Amino acid sequence: MHEVPAAWHDDPEDPTQYRYWDGSQWTEHRAPKHVAAPPRHRGGVVTETWHLGMQTIGPLVGIAALYFVALLPAIIVVGVGAAQSLEPGFGEILDKMTADSWNPSSDPSDQAFQDSIRWSPTAFFWIATVAALLYTFPVSVLAYSTAIILLANRYKGGSVAFAGAWSMSLKRFKRHAGISLLWTVCYLSVLGVVAGLWALSILITPFAYAVAVPLTIALIIYFYPFMWLALTSLYAGPPDHKPWRSVMALVQPRWTTVARPVLVINVVIVSINLAGTVLSLIPILGLVAGLAGSVAQWIAQHGSGIVIWDEIGGEFDPEIVEP
Repeated sequence: MHEVPAAWHDDPEDPTQYRYWDGSQWTEHRAPKHVAAPPRHRGGVVTETWHLGMQTIGPLVGIAALYFVALLPAIIVVGVGAAQSLEPGFGEILDKMTADSWNPSSDPSDQAFQDSIRWSPTAFFWIATVAALLYTFPVSVLAYSTAIILLANRYKGGSVAFAGAWSMSLKRFKRHAGISLLWTVCYLSVLGVVAGLWALSILITPFAYAVAVPLTIALIIYFYPFMWLALTSLYAGPPDHKPWRSVMALVQPRWTTVARPVLVINVVIVSINLAGTVLSLIPILGLVAGLAGSVAQWIAQHGSGIVIWDEIGGEFDPEIVEP
């Protein structure tokens, strides 16, 4: 007869506990399998997002700075293509408009030169634009997924640094990029349909408004909370779960609960963008304001997504929150 060695085993009378088997019989020594953590005091979504942002501000600034630097080649290539599409040439326009004698308001020849400027996209511009988009997409996926992974880890009490979040993002890159690309195609397809309906309504028949208006309202009001949490579900959720189905299952019965904080956060983001636009008018502060605005928007959008996702019972990838 096979003898069971003395050790802690599942308690046959209570599956939530371990019980000690001394080799011949059960003893009265028991131990709980899981010790419940004390409940954490929670504030509102805005308050929790603010606290999360303060915890992660340093690494997020680093991610945003690297993201901006990584995008510079794409910006430069598209800028060169756009400059080459100007008629007359960009150099001639620059020389003319920076001359001390330039005054189109009083000099008819200067006004005529200004009116003669045309922008005709060249083949190089279109090739550069397509190449820039193809380059920007994976860079953006890595930046957003790294930021969301870091936010999720810190929100759950972890201490992962940029290097750890970057490593986890690279490990999941194929899945993140593939699903993000699929969602982008679907999103652009829906926008194309909506734009087509509005064009049909304005240019051909007003009866198309009967479809264009309710569809637009539904997308803006109803489906927006689902899209708000989509990246959180994809980048921070368990890899064996289907991200969009997870969002639909959790948000649909709690739509009002999710929609209210999303509306508030959107007001915050609009305020951030307005402030950034004003500050960007000051040349010295333009770059700093752009970087700070990007970090603040990441915190507002992705940080609130993490908080809301947790509050409605969304699951996190154990490897992310417990690395």
